[in-house]
Amino acid sequence: MKQKELKPNIHSFFHDFFSFFLESKLHDYLFIIHLEKRQNSIKTDLYSLLQQNHARGQNPHFLKHPNSVPE
Repeated sequence: MKQKELKPNIHSFFHDFFSFFLESKLHDYLFIIHLEKRQNSIKTDLYSLLQQNHARGQNPHFLKHPNSVPE
């Protein structure tokens, strides 16, 4: 009986390995989704600020011409 307990369980090994692999991939995927949502939120905030500034008449030269660099 002792011999059986010491023998490595292949099924258990693969189960643990794939569980770890899937959890890490899932974590990476969720982190990427979080970053994309954060990026979209920042873009939305910047767009909102630009609209507010434009409404107030504050429209810097470099915003009118996206290719030019502010001095």
